[in-house]
Order: sequence, then C-alpha cells, then structure tokens
Amino acid sequence: MALVLPISSGLLTVPFNGRGEFIATCSSRRAVNLSASTSCSSTLRSEFLHSSIQVRKFVVRKHTERCTVSNSLAGERQGTSGFRELKMDSGLSEAGRESSPLPEGATPQDAEYMRMAVELARKAVGHTSPNPMVGCVIVKDGQIVGRGFHPKAGEPHAEVFALREAGKAAQGATAYVSLEPCNHTGRTPPCSQALVRARVGRVVVGTVDPNPLVGGKGVQTLQKAGIKVVVGVEEALCQATAEAFFHRIVTKKPFVSLRYTISMDGAVLRSQGTTSAEAGSNYSILLQENDAVIVTDKCILGNPKLLSSEAGAKQPLRVVVAKSLALPLDSHVFDTSSAPTLVITDANAISTDLQSNSRQSAESMESLLRSRGVDVVAMNEVNLDAVLDLLYQKGLNSVLLDSTLCNIENYLGPLALSEQGPQKVVAVISPVLVGNRTDGPGFQFEDDNLKLERVTTKTCGGVVIVEGYVSKRPVT
Repeated sequence: MALVLPISSGLLTVPFNGRGEFIATCSSRRAVNLSASTSCSSTLRSEFLHSSIQVRKFVVRKHTERCTVSNSLAGERQGTSGFRELKMDSGLSEAGRESSPLPEGATPQDAEYMRMAVELARKAVGHTSPNPMVGCVIVKDGQIVGRGFHPKAGEPHAEVFALREAGKAAQGATAYVSLEPCNHTGRTPPCSQALVRARVGRVVVGTVDPNPLVGGKGVQTLQKAGIKVVVGVEEALCQATAEAFFHRIVTKKPFVSLRYTISMDGAVLRSQGTTSAEAGSNYSILLQENDAVIVTDKCILGNPKLLSSEAGAKQPLRVVVAKSLALPLDSHVFDTSSAPTLVITDANAISTDLQSNSRQSAESMESLLRSRGVDVVAMNEVNLDAVLDLLYQKGLNSVLLDSTLCNIENYLGPLALSEQGPQKVVAVISPVLVGNRTDGPGFQFEDDNLKLERVTTKTCGGVVIVEGYVSKRPVT
C-alpha cells in the first residue's frame, strides 16, 4: 500500500505496511496522520492532489518500508525516537522533474492532471520504441472519465484508449496529453482527428512533438476545429519523459547513458557484485528503461546476465562489442531465451575466426553463435558512431553504455567518452576503499574536463548514484 502526496515539484510516494503510521508536517502547521488501515483510494488521492498543502517534512514511524522520494533529499538523519526522518527541500528536484511555469490559460489543476498523464505514460517504460511514452487523462466536471497510455509501437495511442474509456463523456471535456497528438497516419490513425471527432472542448498538451510529421500540426488541427488548446503545461517533465525519443528524432541516433562504478577513493570497480540487477535496484531499472545495453567482450568474462528483474520489463537488446570472436560460448548473454543478443565485431575478427577453426576442422564461433539465435554483425570499423547508426536503424530510442565490468578504454572510439558521445552519465559510488589501487575509469578527453549539468544524487541498495547530463557546447 502506498500514499501519494503532492509536493511543489512532483509527487511523493511512501509505501508502508503493518500498523505503521505516516505523519506529514506541513507548512500550514497542520499535520496529517494516516494509519495503515486508511485506504489509499482514488478519492483520498484526489483530495490531496487538489489541496493546497505544501509538504515540508515527512516522518515515517516503525513498521514502515523504504520510502521512494521523487525529488532530492536535502538531509537525512535517524530520529531520537527510533524512526527515520526525511527532510525535503522543495527548492531541489530531480532533473527533468522541476515544475515548469504555467503557460497562459493554464491552472494548477491542469498541471496536476498532466502529472497524472505522465505517470500513465511511464507504465509502458521500455516498451514503446521507436515511439515515445505518452499518457492521456480526460476530465469532465472535475472528474476523470478516461485514462490511457501508449503500450507499444503498433498499438493504439494514449488518446485512443482514454477516449474509449470516456465514451460520450468526452464531449466537452478536457483532454490532457503529455505529448502533442499525432497528425499523420502511420501504423495507427491520427489522434488529433480522434479528439476532434469526440468533440472534446479543450486539449492541454505537455510538449510539442519534434517529429517533422507532427511538429505543431496536431495543435493546428485541433485549433482549426474550434478546440481550445494550451501547450507547455509541465513541459520540462513531459520532455524528460520523452527525452530519448526527442534525441532520436533530432539526431538520428539513440540517446546514450554512460554508466560506471567506482570506489569512494576513485578506483574503477569491475566485480560482478556492482551490477546487481535485483528488482528495484538502479541497475535493474536502467536495464528496463533502455532499449539496449552495450558492453565489451571483456565484460562477459564476468558472466553477467544483463537482464532487468522489474516486473513486466521488456528485456534490452544485449550488444557485445568484440575485438575477436574468442568468446565464452556458455556465457549467460548468449542464452537468447530471455533476451536477444547482438555481437558486433570487425571483418578481420570474422576472417581470423574462420581461418582458425578451418585449420582445426571445427565450426566457427560465428556459426555457433548464430545457432543459438545470436545475431552477428561485422563492420569495417567498429566505433560508437557506427554502432549507434545500426541501433537507430533497428528502431531503438535509448542505449546504456555500461563500463562497469571492464574499462572501455576508448575502444569504441573517442566519441564514446567525449561530450559528443553520451547524453547522460550515471556514476555509481560503492562504499568501499581499495587503497593504492586507485586507477580511475580511464576516460580520455581531448580537453581538460567534461562538464555535466542537472546533476542529481540518490542512494539505492547501499550505493550512491550520481546522474548528470552532458553539457553541449554551442556550435562555433
């Protein structure tokens, strides 16, 4: 069971069990006490969403499970009464979750319903590529009459599911859509026309779609039909939800997150324990969120599975970049019963493998891999740019470049570790010291440093995770 409360920059979700008690001390000096027997129903949720309470401090007493907080912790300490106390600084938030200024014609209630639409969109995390995650909520007379999200490519879009649930109640209602309704016929009909046919009275759009096939045309179609349209409600949140899709549309490359693990004294850690993919762990969630995970042939010597443990997760494409085809065939990654695997190597490695096994009258590694359902691709030159081009052609929006179990050593080319390569960096700091073995991750740059912005920190499973977005330099 979980209680969802609004805070100035999003929602706070606090799970609890037994007879635990949740206390929220608010800026208005009022306190809300909820026992575990209290039902977290939609009515209760709606009551809090439409209240003016600004939560400043949360105390979770005994018999309480771990809290999951949607914005950064300003401080944390153990209370004298044996309960854990979390202090929230409403001025700090996770990247992409800061509240956007309300555009003209929008209300605080519009922002609340848009956040609900984003929550719905994220139900399909990892499933929608090459499409974006999109959620839709339809509200009439203060009541939600329709909800929907886009489950995966080829299936109806969020607006269609929401309109189906709303039925005739959609007429004159307000539709909240996290991304501009499409205006073209692809695998599915245009959603802008569906909203027009349903005769909705108003449409609130989180952000405009950068896809040239849409790009404001959906908004124009709605306006020409006499429907009131407001654009830009919770825009930063909606853009963050679709950031990988936006990047793919604009650059023709998947969005890349670079991940590595270091000790507290700066040594790169390569042990398999640092890549725990237990359900709820940061690594498991990253594997769920990304369409592919890229590792080198050195990585698979640790025999990782590279599988997410999240319920209902669509497993990522496991991409092994190999200098040679002298690979351990019994590795977990070559078991394709749970997830697909792609081996990328160069033409010389293919030739060497064929010649070596021919002399021994043995089957080539390429043939053995293919017999297990592993796809093998040979490139003239293996570098990150070429790898990303291939993954773009496969329809992938997002890629995790994982250097945890091995040092990438620029094998994928200088772009892999420069400001032109990853869009996001995830550094996992493990609470260990390794003494004088403080060799860093080995990243090399042409310039002195690589600047990150929108940096956030969080703790998960006993490690500290620092995430930041690579600051792009202006084109000169």
